[in-house]
Amino acid sequence: MEQLKRLDDFKNRFFAYISHEFKTPLTIILGLAERLSPGEKSAQTAAYPTEIIRQGQNMLELVDQMVDIARLDEQQLRLQWRQGNISRYVRYIVESHQPLADFRKIRLGFFTDAPGLMMDFDPLRLKYALSNLLANAIRYTSAGGAIDVRLEAAGGHSIRMLVADTGQGIATEDLPYIFERYFRGQTDQQHAHHFGLGLAFVKDLVQLFNGAIAVSSTHGQGTTFTITLPVTRQAPLQEPLPPAADVFPTATLSAGSLLQPKLPIVLVVEDNPVIADYLQLCLQAHFRLLFAPDGPTGWEQTLAHIPDLVLTDVMLPGINGLDLTLQIKSHELTSHIPVVMLSARSELDDRLSGQRHGADVYLAKPFQEEELILALKNLYKMQRRWQERYASLKTPERMAFSQDVLPAQDDEAVRHTDTFMLKLYAVFEKNYADDTYSLPQLCRDLEISKSQLQRKLAVLSDQSAIGLLRRFRLQKAHDLLVQNPNMNVKEVCFQVGFKDPAHFSRIFSKIFGLAPSEIKSLKVP
Repeated sequence: MEQLKRLDDFKNRFFAYISHEFKTPLTIILGLAERLSPGEKSAQTAAYPTEIIRQGQNMLELVDQMVDIARLDEQQLRLQWRQGNISRYVRYIVESHQPLADFRKIRLGFFTDAPGLMMDFDPLRLKYALSNLLANAIRYTSAGGAIDVRLEAAGGHSIRMLVADTGQGIATEDLPYIFERYFRGQTDQQHAHHFGLGLAFVKDLVQLFNGAIAVSSTHGQGTTFTITLPVTRQAPLQEPLPPAADVFPTATLSAGSLLQPKLPIVLVVEDNPVIADYLQLCLQAHFRLLFAPDGPTGWEQTLAHIPDLVLTDVMLPGINGLDLTLQIKSHELTSHIPVVMLSARSELDDRLSGQRHGADVYLAKPFQEEELILALKNLYKMQRRWQERYASLKTPERMAFSQDVLPAQDDEAVRHTDTFMLKLYAVFEKNYADDTYSLPQLCRDLEISKSQLQRKLAVLSDQSAIGLLRRFRLQKAHDLLVQNPNMNVKEVCFQVGFKDPAHFSRIFSKIFGLAPSEIKSLKVP
């Protein structure tokens, strides 16, 4: 029974992975195809057919891998041996992962001491094995890390391929089991969606090559996989690929433009550079864009920039999109930010999980471009509800600084935002009489940066922090004048933190429609 349960779990994870992998190229294919309106010709659209073909080939490779797994299980897989330059082919595979490594800010290098070595190998299956190791290395290596692929002669009749990364490593207790088909280590529990075709598949392929695979790892420092293959020269001579320069695109993903200050800022958290590039194509005319390639970077960017909206994939390295959304909605500095989730996982349970974690909108891949843009725009328009909620805080003398002064709200994100605004006004209450109190001091008291405060208040209020403080002081002056008719205007001016009575009278009249001297005659309400 235990074996059957493990097999069922394996199948569920495998097909969840496959559906996710299929939906990525489908998103690109359908999206670019819709943009190819009849008769439209431009430098931009000219590249669409090539990208559609490339993503179609990716889908075909996924189908081939599924067929190969079935054949391996039935011991019917037959290798297609070719004799060619192994060094050149391995370099080709490594370079195909360069855009993803660049997007994740990881240095990827290839080194060899046998640049002209000719030998027999199956190009397609070798690509499956090495690409799986490279994809895992990139997934578990943080920005600023490095991955080195080395091809070394190991005597006259064998070679070694090493994939070494500076990533998070593998737990010691997991190492003996990582090539078992049903095994899920401690790390994989956090990244179940990245199950992939698995190291068991890699090991099966390497053994078909009459080779061996080994692993060494230090948890928290990195991992090295070593594949040893025999060198034979019996297959027909056939170069398996065109020159690498003819195969790989040289364009890299733009980091996004912030040159249109009137457009809302959207942070896109997406670990696939092709999807990120497509999202940039869809959204760049409507929003200013920032990009993050994984969950931890997405959280850092959210705190640093306080974007107007966050658009995140669910399946992310480091921190998944669900946990990232929960962090955003649970932090008083970011709780007001709407979050849109994109995911290949579109079952009811997945959508409900997204909403439980605080997502405002959950869209399935492949998505409709227009639907995504409308969802983002509508959420941005709804930001005005924050200004309406906190309008009551402009009459501080008539309220206590507690959650009770605001309308009851079950939404946890709203409660966190209420806490921030009440903290802000509590700081005003403590310091409004100090005419030297400044924005840097306010930021220090709130323990946030100037830019974070400005971005937060841009949504929650129609005024800047200093504008809100000035209004707070004026309201204090208004109430003092009404409640204490014997106080002169100059005395009130200094008591609420203004230095110049003439300036105080001028802006007081502008706000309340009456001069301070006229307010003194009003009765206390």
